[in-house]
Amino acid sequence: GEKVGPLLIDLINTSIDGSLEPGAVIWEPPLTVVMVDVKLRDPRRVVVAEIERVRAEVDVTALLDGAVVLPSVELTRPRLMLEEEADGLNVARAVRPPPGAAAEEEGGGLTVRVDDVDVQDGSVTFVRAQDLRVTARGIDLHATVTVDPAAGRTEVVVARTRASEGLLWRPDLEVPFA
Repeated sequence: GEKVGPLLIDLINTSIDGSLEPGAVIWEPPLTVVMVDVKLRDPRRVVVAEIERVRAEVDVTALLDGAVVLPSVELTRPRLMLEEEADGLNVARAVRPPPGAAAEEEGGGLTVRVDDVDVQDGSVTFVRAQDLRVTARGIDLHATVTVDPAAGRTEVVVARTRASEGLLWRPDLEVPFA
């Protein structure tokens, strides 16, 4: 049981160009992994997401087959820093297959399915060059997520969402919203 967390992290890190770095990984029998102080870094080692706590129920059978199936995931205080650059979003660079990986060339890759995602008190900042910054805080949402590189498909279905505050900024405009 205690080896499931490290196996999950290794599987993810060998399948992405960035890195997932938990401060600690705790096994909660029978099928739950808890990670605290988690960082997702892009290939340049820049942090693109920080999550205070991740609690994930793991389908161990799928994990042994090389897929990540998580019947439920709870994210506590995730902070996502999205930055649009010439080669796309930084978070997309972080989770794409590594250069030269068989997954990239053959249409394979790590399939991830999360049946039930709950986000509590999250925040997102989106930056585009020097002309736009949008920040939302106090985000709570419930969703399902499927990432299937072989099919070239990523699907996020949001069932409910709420943000307590936000700010749209441009050089000539600043608009708070709630």
